[in-house]
Amino acid sequence: MYSEKIRVAIGNSDSTLHLSLPAAMTCFMDIATLHAQNLGIGFDSMQKNNMVWITTKTMVDLYRAPGFLKEVEASTWVEGQKNGRSYRDYAIRDGEGNLLIAGKTEWTALDTLKRTPVPADNIMPQDMEKHEEVCKNDFRMIDHDFSDSEALGTYTVRSIDVDFIGHMNNISYVRAFLGCLSSKEMKEHPIRHFEISYVSQCFEGNTLEFRIRRNGSEAEVCGFNMDNGNKPAVFICFSGV
Repeated sequence: MYSEKIRVAIGNSDSTLHLSLPAAMTCFMDIATLHAQNLGIGFDSMQKNNMVWITTKTMVDLYRAPGFLKEVEASTWVEGQKNGRSYRDYAIRDGEGNLLIAGKTEWTALDTLKRTPVPADNIMPQDMEKHEEVCKNDFRMIDHDFSDSEALGTYTVRSIDVDFIGHMNNISYVRAFLGCLSSKEMKEHPIRHFEISYVSQCFEGNTLEFRIRRNGSEAEVCGFNMDNGNKPAVFICFSGV
């Protein structure tokens, strides 16, 4: 397990002065990167072998987002491997050890020369210590037919959205989607459960069209790449209160 302290500041808080969803997910990615370095499967090691880790799915349960200036502890550990994918859990807890935010990510390795996936089982250390699963649900299967959906908004990928590989960064999709929701809606119906599945790459200059179908406090969203034959780029599901 890898842990570090973080503080909710202006730069990582939302309009309610609580840790934002994108900031929590960024924290997850950052501590996963540092933990992987400690395990010998981090950025440097992967680069030497012409590989890179790619997040394919992320799940977040927000029980109580920490407020402005609060110090919390963020932790991560490897849950295991299945069908060539690696699974990692995350927890953000207050000073009393209460679970505030839980997360889970599904990862695959990518051969950067061949642009093909590499089974995680071939890379991950074996016999790591087991820890409690904080996100006990499986990732949700989303119906890919969005013919009955409504338009939510569009977003054009900018230079600030791309990573060193040249494609749209994972968190940029989340920010782009959240930007289609009003601050009033997000305050009145805060997101408590969030999942995102990355299915195809977007690049600088591409335009995403987000379409949504709602069912009470739950909703499913697809981000279509309008510059790639309207091919789905991400699927999102979320629920609030």
